Amino acid sequence: SKERAKDSVKTLIQSIQHTNGLLAFNFSFSKFNDIVYDSQLFAYTLGLLRDRKGYNATLSEIAEWWEIRTKIQILQKDDIFIIKTPKKIKKLTLTIYGSRKVKRITGAKHSVSGNAIILEDLGQNDTVRINAPIEDQLYVPEIDESDNTI
Repeated sequence: SKERAKDSVKTLIQSIQHTNGLLAFNFSFSKFNDIVYDSQLFAYTLGLLRDRKGYNATLSEIAEWWEIRTKIQILQKDDIFIIKTPKKIKKLTLTIYGSRKVKRITGAKHSVSGNAIILEDLGQNDTVRINAPIEDQLYVPEIDESDNTI
C-alpha cells in the first residue's frame, strides 16, 4: 500500500541519517507504470530529504565525491589529527571511536555532535588540525625491578 511504502521510506531515511550512511532510491521511468502511486511516493521522498536537509545527488556526483574523499589525507601523531584536502569539499564528517574527546579544531568551519566531527567548506590544500586526546588515560610509571620497596 502507499502508506506502508511511505512508512518504509521514512524509516530508511531515519536509519541512514542516524548512521551517516548512503541511500539510493531507484524511481526509474520503467517502474512508474508498475505502481500506481510511484510518482506520489517519489514526491514524498524528495520532500522528506529536503526537510531533513539530506544530500541529494546523482550517482555520478556521488562517485566524484568519493574520488575526492579517497585523496583526503588523515594523519595522526599522539592526540593531534591532521586532515589535508587536495580539492574543495563542501562537507566532510569524521567519526571518532573510543574514549577520545575533541578539545580543539582549527583550520575549518566545524561542528561537533556526539562523536561526529562535521567539517564544512574545505578549500583546496586546506589543513585542519583536531586535538582529540584520550579521556581518562591510565599512566603506569615504569617499575624499577631492582628496587624492592613498595
